Amino acid sequence: MQIVSQIGDSTLNALSYVGSLASLAARAAYYTLAAPFQGKPIRIQRAISQAMDTGVRALPILSLITFFIGLILALQAAYELRRFGAISAESFTSGERSLENRVMYPFMLPLWRL
Repeated sequence: MQIVSQIGDSTLNALSYVGSLASLAARAAYYTLAAPFQGKPIRIQRAISQAMDTGVRALPILSLITFFIGLILALQAAYELRRFGAISAESFTSGERSLENRVMYPFMLPLWRL
């Protein structure tokens, strides 16, 4: 009997959620389509301002996520390149280091341990 009660509760919660979404969609449609014809203006400036604020506030976390995704991709690519012989430790430890090698040496050093 308890399982029937749980199924009923889950069904009611799902229907409540769908009803809330439908209500939100109806209000959005009303304020977008019908309200301007009834004398209620669309607040374009406010919508653009909100979108800009949201985008600007998201930049720090997006930058951090992008940095770590790039770091992970670089580590995976270096591991695969080393596995196929395209990167060797000798190229980074030779006496004639190019600018790229001097810059990348601290980042590649941990990869040699893989």
